[in-house]
Amino acid sequence: MWNMIKKLPDVRCYWQKNDRPGVHKGPETADEYQYIFNVKLQNQAIRFDSNFFTMSRGHTEKTMKGLAQKQLETFHYEYEDARTVHGKPKMTITGKNGAAEQDDGAIAILMGPYWGRYATKDMNRLKSDIL
Repeated sequence: MWNMIKKLPDVRCYWQKNDRPGVHKGPETADEYQYIFNVKLQNQAIRFDSNFFTMSRGHTEKTMKGLAQKQLETFHYEYEDARTVHGKPKMTITGKNGAAEQDDGAIAILMGPYWGRYATKDMNRLKSDIL
């Protein structure tokens, strides 16, 4: 993705790590994604508009909003027992409800408020070829 956007003058990328563009969803951040998002919603500090959603030939604005809403409403914790006697149980937070389900829309929405805070606190991590 970075190679496709890095030459656009009005686009910046937040680098979570110095050697790799972008951010990732891991178990250490997923719980905080949902917490920050919920706090922002409760305080009316987040808004949605039709331009927020990506359009494609396969989806309309209405179906994209419905899909995102479904994914956010089904966000839940999943628990997995330890695989060995010495292993640790695993807990994940997901919007998926089965093997064929996706939660990419929900994750993208949740990442915005979370990583936006970090980007404004550490502007040195916002990079582009133009900077």
